Amino acid sequence: MQLDDFNITAEYMEYSDSSNKSEWGEPLPCWIKYESESKELSIKFEYEQEGKPNTYVWFKGIVDMLTYPCSVELRSNKPNVTEESMLLEIINDGENWYFEGVVYDPYTEKIDGVLVNRIAERMIYINQVDPWESELDF
Repeated sequence: MQLDDFNITAEYMEYSDSSNKSEWGEPLPCWIKYESESKELSIKFEYEQEGKPNTYVWFKGIVDMLTYPCSVELRSNKPNVTEESMLLEIINDGENWYFEGVVYDPYTEKIDGVLVNRIAERMIYINQVDPWESELDF
């Protein structure tokens, strides 16, 4: 698949443990940009922080053009806000863009007095939307 530059508005849903119920209950907005020269894909999400104002986090990565569908591993530009990473497949139906994959969320758990590093996995589905027709508040 050949990717040209794009800058789109999208909405996303996340699901845990094969659940059919979204983590957030409703689609949330995100913004996606692709630069063909560098092959860099960036996705901007809004993060709520307890006791602090909301902030935006960009997840960035280089698209692997040798896979079908194309795939990309994305990392946060603000590890002090989130250490999450994502592995996404990129799909285009000729009109709209779709992204699906896994969010990896590292955390530490205390088991029998020992700290153990774990990774929670959530499925993520991102769909391009027309911001003028969406019910989301962009």
